[in-house]
Amino acid sequence: MGSLAVQLGSFHGAQILNPSTVKKKLKRKSFSFSRVNALYADDGEIAPQSKGDGFSFYGGKYSDERDKTDDWWARGDFMYAYSPQGSSNTVKEPLFGMKLGAQSQISSNEYRWFYVEEGTNNNHTILLLHGLCSQAYSFRHVISILAKDYHVIAVDWLGFGFSDKPLYGNGFNYTTQEYTNALSCLVDRLKSNQISIVAQGHFTPPVVEYISANPFKIVKLIMINPPVSKEHSALPSNLLEFTNLFLGDIFSQDPFKASDGAMSRISYYAITEEDKMVYRKPYLSSGSAGFALKSVIKSFKKELKDSILSVRSLLTSKNWETPIYFIGGLNDRWLNYKSLKTFCEEFQFKLITLDKGGHLLQEDIEIDLANIITGTLIVMYVQVVFQLMLL
Repeated sequence: MGSLAVQLGSFHGAQILNPSTVKKKLKRKSFSFSRVNALYADDGEIAPQSKGDGFSFYGGKYSDERDKTDDWWARGDFMYAYSPQGSSNTVKEPLFGMKLGAQSQISSNEYRWFYVEEGTNNNHTILLLHGLCSQAYSFRHVISILAKDYHVIAVDWLGFGFSDKPLYGNGFNYTTQEYTNALSCLVDRLKSNQISIVAQGHFTPPVVEYISANPFKIVKLIMINPPVSKEHSALPSNLLEFTNLFLGDIFSQDPFKASDGAMSRISYYAITEEDKMVYRKPYLSSGSAGFALKSVIKSFKKELKDSILSVRSLLTSKNWETPIYFIGGLNDRWLNYKSLKTFCEEFQFKLITLDKGGHLLQEDIEIDLANIITGTLIVMYVQVVFQLMLL
């Protein structure tokens, strides 16, 4: 492939990079964390992994044998950021008004975010943010590669993975503005002066909104398959099923429909059954996961068109200062690649294309993605230094 930095540095406008897509077996470093040894835990109570919330159609886990979820949890921890807005009442499921179990209740003054942190704290910090219907787990291989040279943090957004999942109307309504505010609190908790963000898919709008309001807190932004055109303003049909007035709540409680149904559409390559089990686990353990998913989809369905217009306006504004790179999967089944390419060409943004990847590039071709992230950060750093020399 040659020198990645040289290839990236030779871009003019929107150029295409087609790196090798050969996957290699990764040797991971082991990291130790001080964490609660439970799938879900409220203050003063340890909830074993086999315990469901009393409502989910599929409570608990399939067996007590160790699986990839246990390994993922061994790499992670919790941080608290962003307080519930307004009243936070007892959480009940919306179908019959039954009180959900302790794991579905918010027991802290701040929401709990699950995150995985690897690398040396003194190095430049990279914050990895997953997209819709995904989890920080999707970056598991990318984390290990980047951690060799960077301080890497991957988090589950509120409502996804193993972070808190407040029920709609109980302190968090899953709007773009709320996610923007929550991200602001999260970044403040990181206490790092040098942070770059890698954001993926439909969760790029709140990231752009946050950086626009806080231009000096984020050094660089890399966006993977973001929605940037009117062709991107409609959510995929398989997600709109969750907004059905009569069946949406039922669909959201089926872990196979809520996780597998989405994952099979956004990954260009087949995901192994072991990895699918990690994505299913939140839906297997708590009814709140499905209800949160439905709330996010309903909110994004309503706001996506306006969010895209805002993103286009902010990124093309003369006031935008944060360096940006775009990475697109040629086979993205959710957000049309040609529309992303047209946008980047029109406004002269850097675009790197991966012709063997789909919407979830961190699952499809994780080694190539990690190398490109590293290369873009190097190029951006060189460009900043050069600009300072000209002053």
